[in-house]
Amino acid sequence: WGALRRRIDAPGAAAMNRCELQCGLCAPGWVGRITCVKTIENAAGSRYGSYRHVETQEWTIGGASTPVAGGTAIAWTWQTQGSGSKTWKDPTVRPGWKTWTINTRSPTNQLGFVSSTNPDGSWSFDRRAVAAKTAPVQMSSGGNSSVAEIAFMKFTGLVPPNEKRVQGSRTLAPPGGSDSPERFSDTTGTITCSWDLGFQ
Repeated sequence: WGALRRRIDAPGAAAMNRCELQCGLCAPGWVGRITCVKTIENAAGSRYGSYRHVETQEWTIGGASTPVAGGTAIAWTWQTQGSGSKTWKDPTVRPGWKTWTINTRSPTNQLGFVSSTNPDGSWSFDRRAVAAKTAPVQMSSGGNSSVAEIAFMKFTGLVPPNEKRVQGSRTLAPPGGSDSPERFSDTTGTITCSWDLGFQ
């Protein structure tokens, strides 16, 4: 928690990144980040060609909060960055290759993150049922595409209430190859999420 607190309080770029869009982020309450890295690709030697998409989504937690049924809803901002490429193996089917980039940050906060205390004294955190955001994808050859905000799973911090720091990670295989632009049918992927939250 000390390292997290230093990042919050210290002057400079790190402090500005944490507070610039959320004026109340340095007020008392839960603060921190959730990061999910999504990797979608196919195996070498695929009969379709090569495909790779890597994207990092990040939620900055903290700021305004309000009581809700079963806990407290906390504001967040969401951003995603990434890139990818696709090359067709058979030029008679679709010649050439394609690349893309993603770089989006949500302009406003939303009360979409809920914390609650369990009977055993641990803390649970969950995404509230609010509309998922989407980010436009900039395609090198034109055309429209987008990626959606990852609906990360509920997680629990098995820590005493007086410690009030929750850290962890989880990797899952997204269904259907996950959400990425123009993927081949043989792509597979993983989403690895980590979190580091503290109560100040």
